[in-house]
Amino acid sequence: VGADGLTLDGGKALCEALQPVSEQLVKNVPDAGPGSLILFGVGDEPSTNKALDRVRQYIAKEVLHLVPCASEDKAGHEDGGNRNHHAALWITEFPMFETNHDENRLEALHHPFTAPNQDDVVDGGDITKARAVAYDLVYNGVEVGGGSLRIYRRDVQEKVFDAIGLSKKDAEEKFGYLMDAFQFGAPPHGGMAFGVDRLVMLLAGAKSIRD
Repeated sequence: VGADGLTLDGGKALCEALQPVSEQLVKNVPDAGPGSLILFGVGDEPSTNKALDRVRQYIAKEVLHLVPCASEDKAGHEDGGNRNHHAALWITEFPMFETNHDENRLEALHHPFTAPNQDDVVDGGDITKARAVAYDLVYNGVEVGGGSLRIYRRDVQEKVFDAIGLSKKDAEEKFGYLMDAFQFGAPPHGGMAFGVDRLVMLLAGAKSIRD
């Protein structure tokens, strides 16, 4: 970001191309100001997110030194597994679907029985753009648990099958028993599974579950 806090300063061709929207671009980035570095990518969303995530992790570890390394480990673990740091978070904003570019179709990101967020499908909202009611528990950068709420209505399940390209005939042959059961008042239900072996590995400072 340039000295005025509104324009972009960098590669000439890129900055000139973005000049009409540079002010709005800077405003859309929280805490951006003179001298701030704004990174962005061009391409489909999943690929761009993965690429920028690699950059984010590299900067956090190698530039800003936010990730503990072996030399900072008070317990002296040679592998750098620092038992003195405990960082946990919930990830809840999963999309319902991801794109299979090879087959040019949508696939369920978690599984095709995950319930959509009701706020996203209320009043006929597009289920292919909806978030899933799914959740992962992450400890020190490793997933140690995950689960979801399940679909319990036939009409919603049919929309999901349609979104992933499963014909009504195939859906009935493979899952007709399930959708029939939904008509008899299946209650909302869900669950979560924990990777206790992963958690023990992390707490023990081991490099792998086998160790």
